[in-house]
Amino acid sequence: MKNPYRKAGKALLILSASGLTGCAGFGPTAAPVVVPQGLLFQQTKAPLTYKTPFKIGSKVGQSSVSYLGYPMNPILSLSIGDGSVKSAAESAGITTIEHVDYEKTNILNVFTRMKIFVYGD
Repeated sequence: MKNPYRKAGKALLILSASGLTGCAGFGPTAAPVVVPQGLLFQQTKAPLTYKTPFKIGSKVGQSSVSYLGYPMNPILSLSIGDGSVKSAAESAGITTIEHVDYEKTNILNVFTRMKIFVYGD
């Protein structure tokens, strides 16, 4: 006699494994302050780097990168932009970087935007 729960067990295993692939974006962030991840909506700002003694500078540059996709299947995702510190510094003509912040906006893990703010002279 065959086990009637065998097919259901396989289906549950496949669904569980496919659901875990959407968590790849929740890895640790190497920043001095890691803000909590919002599942429905998130808009937070925190430092990416800092120096002591702390100095802001007279100029602010910004760069950003945006992500649009389906969290359960990264193949259907699109990411566009240049979120590098270099492009943020160049946007304001900064040659000496004093401080870097980041801002993250996340809506349902389908749309995410990371902005990098560079402060310096």
